[in-house]
Amino acid sequence: NEACDDGNNNPFDSCDNACQPNSVQDLAIGETHLCGLCRDGGVCCQGSNDQGQLGRGHRQPSAGMESVLGLQHIVEVVSGSSHTCARTRVGHVACWGAGNWGQLGGGSLQSSPTPHWVRKAGGAALAGAIRVFAGNHNTCSLHQNGDVYCWGYNFYSNAGTTTNTADILPTKVDKFPKAVSMGVGSRNT
Repeated sequence: NEACDDGNNNPFDSCDNACQPNSVQDLAIGETHLCGLCRDGGVCCQGSNDQGQLGRGHRQPSAGMESVLGLQHIVEVVSGSSHTCARTRVGHVACWGAGNWGQLGGGSLQSSPTPHWVRKAGGAALAGAIRVFAGNHNTCSLHQNGDVYCWGYNFYSNAGTTTNTADILPTKVDKFPKAVSMGVGSRNT
């Protein structure tokens, strides 16, 4: 039974335990999880959580939408295979989940069950993003000035650089000067 009576006995419907509509918007769908923008300006996720892709600080799955820890003022959420990233109003990017190819932009190949802010080499926060894009195992951001930064799986240059390795920090992609839009796929950017 539900914690309240919204007219049915379905614990997986569109009402939360306080009988408030779960007005999740802009769904981002990964391989076995999904996330969206919550009504409180954060991110809500559900599904598989073996890599921490729900952002709850643990790796237990969830059949219902649950808030990601510590995020506010989020305007965009994207999901790769088993990782998720969110962009704030001011263009900062936070990522969590699978990190085995550097797709979290945290400087390592480690997964994280909690969000962390993406930082460039030297420790400065990635700022000014106006869009974020997630491939299966890589992530890119488009910035106000037309710059593109990518990180993660890059063995087919799909993170946009010619290193053919995993880029564990955001790397500026020089072959896209003054970009206005972009797309990220499984093996291309």
